[in-house]
Amino acid sequence: MAQNQNKIEIDETLVRTGDDVVEARYKYKGVPVDGGTRDNPSVSVKKSAYDPLALTIKNKKLPFKDFVRVLRVLMTVDKSEKGIAEAFGLLDESSNNKIDIKQLSDVLAIIVPNVTEAMLLDNIQKLGYKRDKKLGLTEFGKLFGNEGVGRDTVLQCLQN
Repeated sequence: MAQNQNKIEIDETLVRTGDDVVEARYKYKGVPVDGGTRDNPSVSVKKSAYDPLALTIKNKKLPFKDFVRVLRVLMTVDKSEKGIAEAFGLLDESSNNKIDIKQLSDVLAIIVPNVTEAMLLDNIQKLGYKRDKKLGLTEFGKLFGNEGVGRDTVLQCLQN
């Protein structure tokens, strides 16, 4: 779903109780629709909803604060090298410098349950990348931090 990523923006709101993030909200802006744009698609996840959902993920359960750090990269809010490397490190559970696409789709499915591994692979392939089920740091940074494949996959689910 290679949207025109340069025009789609995401507004992030982190709701806090003291120093703890208890909810992450993402609102799309500039989404092209039939020649115009719309500003209303949005997703959010609360810590209270995340905790039971995270137990269903086959990889390690990330604490909510780490999940939000990963989500900021997957949603193309944090494009910094530091943020991308940090998110990658949190997901690289076997410390082999590779993360699995299934793991990424599981993380995205917490905010939009209809995300699938196949959908994510298709969107990666549409951007000209091979359908490899493992990503290194460089590929992860390009696809999620810069190309916006996570953000666009979530949008695709919201529009279906």
